[in-house]
Amino acid sequence: MSEPTRLDIRVAHDDESATTVITTVGELDLASAEALREALLKRVELGVVVLDLRGLDFCDSAGLRTLVEADRAARARGFALRLAALSPSVDRVLELSGARTVLSTFPDVAAALRA
Repeated sequence: MSEPTRLDIRVAHDDESATTVITTVGELDLASAEALREALLKRVELGVVVLDLRGLDFCDSAGLRTLVEADRAARARGFALRLAALSPSVDRVLELSGARTVLSTFPDVAAALRA
């Protein structure tokens, strides 16, 4: 039996700018998507969210669905979800699915924060 996938999620919120940076490390799949979904949906109600994906090794359709749902929730509230520092494997998933044209992506966290 294989070990369950692990996704570490770290949240840093700046009250002054109403911006949250969420850093992910591990794999975003069916087993871990709900934890990220909860973190994202809670934070997109407060302001802009930058999702640092440089440590994300894998993203499946459940993970992709989570990103799109959080983006829609942010836009509905007049805020933004900004994806930063996409790993090559996650970038490929976004490209192949067509989500790259919908989601806001940035080369790094600093660029996403400046946007």
